[in-house]
Amino acid sequence: SDLGLGGRRGGDAERNLQMFFSRRIGLTEERTPVPIIAGAKLVGRAAGLDLGVLSAQTDSAGAVPGSNSTVVRAKRNVLARSNVGGFLSSRQSSSSEYNRVAGGDVTFTLFKNTDLQGFLARSFTPGRNGDSYSGRAKYNWFTDRYELFAEHLYVGPDFQHDIGFVRRTDIQRSDAVAVWQPRPGVLDLRNLVFRGEVVYTTDTHRALLTREQILQATARWQSDDAGRINMTRTLD
Repeated sequence: SDLGLGGRRGGDAERNLQMFFSRRIGLTEERTPVPIIAGAKLVGRAAGLDLGVLSAQTDSAGAVPGSNSTVVRAKRNVLARSNVGGFLSSRQSSSSEYNRVAGGDVTFTLFKNTDLQGFLARSFTPGRNGDSYSGRAKYNWFTDRYELFAEHLYVGPDFQHDIGFVRRTDIQRSDAVAVWQPRPGVLDLRNLVFRGEVVYTTDTHRALLTREQILQATARWQSDDAGRINMTRTLD
């Protein structure tokens, strides 16, 4: 599923939370393989929707009970280059254990140079009754010479996704980037790229965890050669 990953530019938030990560199916939490009895995938269009369904059944292995993992993704195109969609995943163990995640997302591409994107999801897991929400909002404006990018990622402390990838829970991560790409037309330069970025990560109670300040200058020549100067200041 590409839930929450729409738009032109993706930041590191996309590597912190993925709503579908197929390599988790057939592995225990300790990365021990378990047998997959059967699986099926269906992709197509119906009633104006792009649809995708995947289901896999694993066998028991020692103390690990068998489970069924199912993912359903639906998306509809709206306007010229935009879409809205929904997502549902379920991992049901042969015991009473389960994990379910439901979510929706929107991606709007406006005026040929503006992306607006967001998603909201919630997990349902026995014994985890606190803040089990996750979400992301992103803005990207770009031209041939300038670009502005900003996004905010939220992952609640009780959010759990057994068929997705969650690097870290109980975080709020904000990322802002500004880019200037002049074309001086001298020394056979294709362009210069000046980039500034600030990444600010807190827990869900807004206590600071990490902060990064990045400055970068790149020169690209017509020959595809490039030179880059990078400075990063990190607080952890």
